[in-house]
Amino acid sequence: MHKNTKISIFYDGKCHLCSREIEGYRRRDRLHRLGFIDISSAGFNALEYGLDSLDVKKVLHVQRSDGTVVKGVDAFIEIWRTLEMFEWLAILVERYPTRLIFQGAYAVFARLRPLLPQKGCSLEQKI
Repeated sequence: MHKNTKISIFYDGKCHLCSREIEGYRRRDRLHRLGFIDISSAGFNALEYGLDSLDVKKVLHVQRSDGTVVKGVDAFIEIWRTLEMFEWLAILVERYPTRLIFQGAYAVFARLRPLLPQKGCSLEQKI
């Protein structure tokens, strides 16, 4: 299904946890199907990609090669399917009730993520 598909992942490069996850995907992307766009970079403009500048900061976004965008848990499923080695995880997560559990857990994480320390920012600076 995704054999020749390339997707773009919009991630927050200032978030330690997000950056680690993305680095793991980079290492596993031997076929170079993933594109990485750091939304925290100075030159990033969400409108250039047809995205909402506030929404893209709240949850993970993935843009497919046909231009469609998926968000949140669906974005992770898209990444895992594209990497193929995580196809099993995509299948597991897209099924109910597992999907509901992941959606709930991700919703909580997405709300708490802005409170986490960022790269180049100490915890004292955030308070």
